[in-house]
Amino acid sequence: MADSAKPSNKRKRVVLTITQKLDIIRGLERGENKQDLMRKFNIGSSTFYFIKLQKDKLMKFASSAETSKASDDRRTLPQHEKLDKILCDWFLLKREEGIPISEPIC
Repeated sequence: MADSAKPSNKRKRVVLTITQKLDIIRGLERGENKQDLMRKFNIGSSTFYFIKLQKDKLMKFASSAETSKASDDRRTLPQHEKLDKILCDWFLLKREEGIPISEPIC
């Protein structure tokens, strides 16, 4: 008898952007159904609850982000906010001075 592979019903791993996470939070605030939001963003309940737990941090990041593009591209919250700010300030300073910054320099 041949070894047949069973089709997997496991959901593919989804990594949401901060903007998408904020959309989930706003949806909840508008009274949208939890199950509908989970289906819309293709996430499981543990991811959904983790996003709810991060609500304050996500909102703080979104309000302090210099551009909305920061939330559109970024998928995780900064872990070392002070270091991120110092590095960003240094990068902007060097860019103003016309010094090219490569990934190895960062």
